[in-house]
Amino acid sequence: ALIRLLSFIMMVVVVLGVASGQLTSFLERRHEFAVLNALGMKSRQIIGLVMLEALMVGVGGAIAAIAMGCPVAYLLATKGVDFSSMMGDINIGNVLVDPHIYGVFGPWLFAYAFAVSMSATIVSSIYPAWFAARVDPAAELRPV
Repeated sequence: ALIRLLSFIMMVVVVLGVASGQLTSFLERRHEFAVLNALGMKSRQIIGLVMLEALMVGVGGAIAAIAMGCPVAYLLATKGVDFSSMMGDINIGNVLVDPHIYGVFGPWLFAYAFAVSMSATIVSSIYPAWFAARVDPAAELRPV
Protein backbone atom coordinates (compact mmCIF):
# COMPACT_ATOMS: atom_id res chain seq x y z
CA ALA A 1 0.00 0.00 0.00
CA LEU A 2 2.87 2.35 0.77
CA ILE A 3 4.48 1.72 -2.61
CA ARG A 4 1.19 2.46 -4.38
CA LEU A 5 0.77 5.67 -2.40
CA LEU A 6 4.30 6.77 -3.28
CA SER A 7 3.71 5.85 -6.93
CA PHE A 8 0.52 7.91 -6.94
CA ILE A 9 2.33 10.90 -5.44
CA MET A 10 5.09 10.57 -8.04
CA MET A 11 2.51 10.41 -10.84
CA VAL A 12 0.85 13.60 -9.57
CA VAL A 13 4.24 15.33 -9.55
CA VAL A 14 4.96 14.07 -13.09
CA VAL A 15 1.56 15.20 -14.38
CA LEU A 16 2.01 18.66 -12.85
CA GLY A 17 5.52 18.92 -14.29
CA VAL A 18 4.41 17.95 -17.79
CA ALA A 19 1.41 20.28 -17.57
CA SER A 20 3.71 23.11 -16.54
CA GLY A 21 5.98 22.43 -19.51
CA GLN A 22 3.06 22.21 -21.93
CA LEU A 23 1.52 25.40 -20.59
CA THR A 24 4.85 27.22 -20.84
CA SER A 25 5.20 25.99 -24.41
CA PHE A 26 1.73 27.32 -25.19
CA LEU A 27 2.38 30.70 -23.58
CA GLU A 28 5.53 31.13 -25.67
CA ARG A 29 3.58 30.32 -28.85
CA ARG A 30 0.34 32.12 -28.06
CA HIS A 31 0.84 34.44 -31.03
CA GLU A 32 1.14 31.43 -33.39
CA PHE A 33 -2.10 29.91 -32.10
CA ALA A 34 -3.83 33.29 -32.56
CA VAL A 35 -2.65 33.39 -36.19
CA LEU A 36 -3.93 29.86 -36.76
CA ASN A 37 -7.26 30.82 -35.22
CA ALA A 38 -7.45 34.01 -37.32
CA LEU A 39 -6.76 31.99 -40.47
CA GLY A 40 -9.78 29.83 -39.75
CA MET A 41 -8.52 26.88 -37.77
CA LYS A 42 -11.29 25.61 -35.52
CA SER A 43 -10.90 25.15 -31.77
CA ARG A 44 -11.09 21.36 -31.99
CA GLN A 45 -8.32 21.40 -34.61
CA ILE A 46 -6.10 23.49 -32.31
CA ILE A 47 -6.85 21.09 -29.45
CA GLY A 48 -5.96 18.20 -31.76
CA LEU A 49 -2.72 19.91 -32.73
CA VAL A 50 -1.66 20.45 -29.11
CA MET A 51 -2.68 16.90 -28.17
CA LEU A 52 -0.73 15.49 -31.13
CA GLU A 53 2.34 17.40 -29.99
CA ALA A 54 1.85 16.03 -26.47
CA LEU A 55 1.42 12.53 -27.88
CA MET A 56 4.72 12.79 -29.75
CA VAL A 57 6.50 14.12 -26.66
CA GLY A 58 4.94 11.31 -24.62
CA VAL A 59 6.09 8.61 -27.05
CA GLY A 60 9.62 10.01 -27.04
CA GLY A 61 9.64 10.25 -23.26
CA ALA A 62 8.25 6.74 -22.87
CA ILE A 63 10.89 5.27 -25.17
CA ALA A 64 13.67 7.13 -23.33
CA ALA A 65 12.30 6.09 -19.93
CA ILE A 66 12.05 2.45 -20.97
CA ALA A 67 15.56 2.52 -22.44
CA MET A 68 17.02 3.98 -19.23
CA GLY A 69 14.80 2.23 -16.68
CA CYS A 70 14.69 -1.34 -17.94
CA PRO A 71 18.38 -2.15 -17.37
CA VAL A 72 18.07 -0.84 -13.81
CA ALA A 73 14.88 -2.82 -13.23
CA TYR A 74 16.52 -5.95 -14.67
CA LEU A 75 19.52 -5.58 -12.34
CA LEU A 76 17.20 -5.02 -9.39
CA ALA A 77 15.25 -8.16 -10.28
CA THR A 78 18.28 -10.40 -10.86
CA LYS A 79 20.88 -9.13 -8.38
CA GLY A 80 18.68 -7.34 -5.89
CA VAL A 81 19.82 -4.99 -3.17
CA ASP A 82 21.81 -6.48 -0.30
CA PHE A 83 21.14 -4.88 3.09
CA SER A 84 22.85 -7.61 5.11
CA SER A 85 25.83 -5.42 5.99
CA MET A 86 23.50 -2.85 7.54
CA MET A 87 20.90 -5.17 9.06
CA GLY A 88 22.63 -8.44 9.89
CA ASP A 89 20.13 -11.11 10.85
CA ILE A 90 16.91 -9.46 11.89
CA ASN A 91 13.67 -11.04 12.95
CA ILE A 92 10.35 -9.42 13.58
CA GLY A 93 7.90 -11.43 15.65
CA ASN A 94 10.06 -14.57 15.32
CA VAL A 95 10.01 -14.25 11.53
CA LEU A 96 13.42 -13.97 9.91
CA VAL A 97 13.52 -11.06 7.45
CA ASP A 98 15.58 -11.58 4.32
CA PRO A 99 18.11 -8.74 3.95
CA HIS A 100 18.08 -9.11 0.14
CA ILE A 101 15.37 -7.16 -1.65
CA TYR A 102 14.48 -8.10 -5.23
CA GLY A 103 12.35 -6.27 -7.76
CA VAL A 104 10.06 -7.75 -10.36
CA PHE A 105 10.79 -7.68 -14.06
CA GLY A 106 8.86 -9.09 -16.97
CA PRO A 107 7.46 -8.29 -20.38
CA TRP A 108 4.45 -6.60 -18.77
CA LEU A 109 6.80 -3.88 -17.50
CA PHE A 110 7.27 -2.43 -20.99
CA ALA A 111 3.53 -2.06 -21.61
CA TYR A 112 2.92 -0.74 -18.10
CA ALA A 113 5.67 1.90 -18.33
CA PHE A 114 4.51 2.97 -21.78
CA ALA A 115 0.87 3.21 -20.68
CA VAL A 116 1.68 5.19 -17.54
CA SER A 117 3.92 7.60 -19.44
CA MET A 118 1.40 8.17 -22.22
CA SER A 119 -1.58 8.58 -19.91
CA ALA A 120 0.30 11.09 -17.73
CA THR A 121 1.28 13.10 -20.80
CA ILE A 122 -2.20 13.09 -22.32
CA VAL A 123 -3.94 13.98 -19.05
CA SER A 124 -1.52 16.78 -18.32
CA SER A 125 -1.90 18.34 -21.77
CA ILE A 126 -5.70 18.66 -21.68
CA TYR A 127 -5.69 22.03 -19.89
CA PRO A 128 -3.02 23.65 -22.12
CA ALA A 129 -4.89 22.40 -25.21
CA TRP A 130 -8.15 23.87 -23.92
CA PHE A 131 -6.34 27.11 -23.11
CA ALA A 132 -4.84 27.24 -26.63
CA ALA A 133 -8.27 26.79 -28.20
CA ARG A 134 -9.63 29.82 -26.33
CA VAL A 135 -7.04 32.33 -27.60
CA ASP A 136 -8.64 35.55 -28.85
CA PRO A 137 -6.92 36.42 -32.15
CA ALA A 138 -8.02 40.07 -32.09
CA ALA A 139 -6.53 40.71 -28.65
CA GLU A 140 -3.42 38.63 -29.25
CA LEU A 141 -2.48 40.06 -32.65
CA ARG A 142 -3.00 43.68 -31.62
CA PRO A 143 0.31 45.58 -31.71
CA VAL A 144 1.66 46.54 -28.32
